[in-house]
Amino acid sequence: MTIIKYEDREIKEIWSRSKKFWLWEMLSLTYLNELLFLKGLIKTPHSLEPFSIVMKKIDRYEQKTKHELDAFLKELSERLSIFDEICPEVCQHLHYGLADSDITDTALSLQIRMSISEIISRINLLQKTIEDLTSKTGDIACIGRTHGKHAGAGFKSFKIELDHSMALLNTAKKSLYGKFTGLSSPVNEQAASCTLAKWNLLPAPITSEIIPRFYYTNTMYALITLASALERMATQTRLMAIEEVNEVQEGASKNPFASEEISGLARLVKSNFVTILDNNNSWWEKDTSHSSVERIVWPETVHLISHMLLTMNDILINLSINYTQIAKNSDAASCEEPSEISSKTSFEEERESTYKVISEADEVFYFEATSADEAELLYNEGHLYPLEPHTHIHKIIKANGHLIYERHARKNY
Repeated sequence: MTIIKYEDREIKEIWSRSKKFWLWEMLSLTYLNELLFLKGLIKTPHSLEPFSIVMKKIDRYEQKTKHELDAFLKELSERLSIFDEICPEVCQHLHYGLADSDITDTALSLQIRMSISEIISRINLLQKTIEDLTSKTGDIACIGRTHGKHAGAGFKSFKIELDHSMALLNTAKKSLYGKFTGLSSPVNEQAASCTLAKWNLLPAPITSEIIPRFYYTNTMYALITLASALERMATQTRLMAIEEVNEVQEGASKNPFASEEISGLARLVKSNFVTILDNNNSWWEKDTSHSSVERIVWPETVHLISHMLLTMNDILINLSINYTQIAKNSDAASCEEPSEISSKTSFEEERESTYKVISEADEVFYFEATSADEAELLYNEGHLYPLEPHTHIHKIIKANGHLIYERHARKNY
């Protein structure tokens, strides 16, 4: 289970035992009320609203039954007995025809959906912080790096990555289904449909005795994609804080401890995807091997991601930017950020010029060399020997007195 340091208050409430029992009760009562109303046994589908759950009774019953839902239903039926005068058959109809997973799986979908809503609110908070930071530093051009070496002006796509994760989460919410299909006894389809509609859930397109676990993989994928984006943000912060770069640091601290924490937690979150995939492999129509795992994996994942989002938000709010060092790094790399139009025009002109020369080439040689200078030297000394095109890694073209050197990756056939 998630250690206290990484717990989120709102997420903790969603995955608390009391919240789970409350969802079980609401789903059970919604179906029961709809069923009894359709049978004409009560006047409205809201007639049965018992007193609050007595947790101690459930705990006591579970010690005997060794089954959490059975203990819960026993406690609920006792509270429903106060309605015997209104409807003597109320306890007989409680959970009648339903499978345990009709309640537990549907409640799980609701808990995940509530958690995603909390996660999205934290993404929005981080997005706002990024926008505020961008508005303050938008005219500062950091040097970009490819393979760790200075390149063109840097391009940070963090906001785009968060937008992508947000889109995945919103799509995943639509695949969080409910289930009221029963077990061996037929359920009342109208009551089942009304129950899911009241909770704004669609019925799972395919069910056995459980909601197939592949329906949950999209949601976990969306969450680990978000974790991966946060990991990259943290990694970039750590790289920009190293002594030789020294462009940012986490507030007053020289060491990027918070970013390192995010990087570490991302590894744990990503590993949970394997567990969710393994849950797809149930025996025939049902087994419960997924149940124990999901009690840990889902709350742990959303707790950690919420913590990571809030931590990254704090990092950016308190980020210390070394503008002097940024300028020094840019000057050292002699990098000027070209405008989009001039860059595009220059590229197109160079490409068209190159194509023209190649099309008028007098000779084409394929050879092995390690640099353009070496290629020209070999050519001038007459040491070039044509090779078969599919074996070359370099090419030199002689056209109109010009030498054009091209380097290619070796191809294996």
